[in-house]
Formats: sequence, structure tokens, C-alpha cells
Amino acid sequence: MQLEVNPYGYIPTEWLGILGIILFSLALIAEIVQIVMIRDLLPLVPLIGTVGEIVGWIGRLYSHSHVFSNNSFLTNFIALCIAPVFYTAQIYTTLQYLVRIYGPDFSWLSPKLYTIVFVGSDIISLIVQAIGGAIAGSADQGSSTMKLGGNITLAGICFQLLSVMCFFIFGLDFASRYRKHKPYRTTVVAGSPEASDLNPEPSKSRKVGYQTLFISTVLVLIRSIYRVIELGDGWDGYVISHEVYFAVFDFIPMFITALLLLGTVGPMLEVRRGAKRGDDSLVNANDTQFTYVSSVNSKELSRNPSSNPMAPTIDEEKQV
Repeated sequence: MQLEVNPYGYIPTEWLGILGIILFSLALIAEIVQIVMIRDLLPLVPLIGTVGEIVGWIGRLYSHSHVFSNNSFLTNFIALCIAPVFYTAQIYTTLQYLVRIYGPDFSWLSPKLYTIVFVGSDIISLIVQAIGGAIAGSADQGSSTMKLGGNITLAGICFQLLSVMCFFIFGLDFASRYRKHKPYRTTVVAGSPEASDLNPEPSKSRKVGYQTLFISTVLVLIRSIYRVIELGDGWDGYVISHEVYFAVFDFIPMFITALLLLGTVGPMLEVRRGAKRGDDSLVNANDTQFTYVSSVNSKELSRNPSSNPMAPTIDEEKQV
């Protein structure tokens, strides 16, 4: 189907399309290699997102020479709007595993609720954006139906942005409370039989997992804010009709996120393998056994600051 008006407002740059396909293909290869190496499908969700990015960039590259093709525009628009949803799903799941490792007492939400609330919101956002993209793509250029589709897609992205912002706040709250040892509740007391095995040993994979989680969340927030501004400005707005904004605030953040999410697998794998060994301190159906001692009187506890990326340094503790 051929459109009468250029839906982009510009001709998509050919070299940028080629670069997008190449870089996300490299990220895809890295994800496949990781799956083979760890013999686990933990990276599968972001892998699906990366495949979506590649599909979207293929549509964008095709649009360079077929700018009035509705199919290529629809492929580009829907795929690149939806693909990051799979990245955020991995981000949400990673924090759930970190909470299990360092202690649900420091989190306002239980580990299970991170999956139920945030991954559930991701699914809702995915459905809404898909419906909006389909309506916009099948409508005539500049018609009220196309505007309706854009508004529906915008609503899905706004909902995603709200979810990521709430998640970010919960994550920072968890890190702050763990660092200062201010739990919301006390479930394991110092000196109890359960306490001896709960202090996490030093782990580089956990530190990498937390750091990549933080950066990835910030990048997703940047991309979501950009998309809200872009679609909120309309199909003929200034932002959507200038490719440089798309490259800087969507392409670059999402490619970096795809790579960073490779580092979030470590904490997940630790919990999975702990479950296979029958280690209930890492995985417990009722979330009643935790991996860190949550005592009201934290000064009675012996802590190893190097065991986690969120703990204060020795100098910081002396200052306290």
C-alpha cells in the first residue's frame, strides 16, 4: 500500500538504518552466545526485544528507498515502539532477583509483586501500543483515525513511562534502605539459626547486575520521555519530523540497554542454581526466608561491605 504523504516528514537516512541493523544484530548474537554459555533461557526476553529492534530497523531501511510504503512505515513504527517493552520486562525481573538475594525486608514490595505488578503493566503497555500502532498504520495519512491510533499508542507509552518511574523509585528505595540498613520489617533476627547463612558472599556478578540495572532503567526512562514528547507533539510535529532526535533518544539508549542487559543475568542465574541445589534461602514460595539478616538493631550485625554494591564503604561507616 502506498501513502500519498511521507509519514516520516523526512527520508530516513540509509547509513543509520544499516548501522541500526548491524548493531542490534551484534547484540542478538551476544544474547544467543550467552544463552549457549549459561545453558539457560534467562536472556530470552531481551532477545525477543532485540529481534523486534532488528525488524523495525529493517523496515526503516526499506523506507529510505520506499518512503511512501505504508507497510515499511508500519513495520518500523510498531516494532520500534513495542521492542523496548521486552527490555523493561527483563529490568523488572532483575530487581526481583536482587531483592531475593539481599533481603525482601528492605523492599516495600515482595519479590513476587515485582513480577505481578510491573511485568503485568508491561503486558498492558504492549497490548495498548500494538493496538494503537495497528490503527495508525491502517489509517489514511493525516486522518482522524490515524490520530486516534497515535493517541492510543501515546497512552500505552505514557503508561509504560509511569510504570518505569514507579519501579525506579522502588528500586532506589530498596538500595537506600539496604545501604543504611533500615528494613521495612523484621523477619529474621540476629543470632537466630537462620542468620548464619544469610549474609551474601562477595559477588562481582551481583555488582555488575545492580549497576547495569540502574543504567538500563535510566536509559529506558530517557527513551520513554522522548516518545511521549514525540507522539504528544502529533504526527506532523517538530520532534517526530527530525530524525536526529530519534537517533539520539531512541536508537542509542536502546542499543546500549540491549548490551547492558547481558549483565543482569548473573543474579538471576545465582538464584536459579540455588533453587536447583535446594537452597531455600534464595528461593522460597512464601518469601519467608531471606538471604540477609533483617534486624532492627543493625549495629549488632557483622556486615561485609564488599559483598554488595549498595553497602557503604568502611570510611563511610566510620563517619556514621
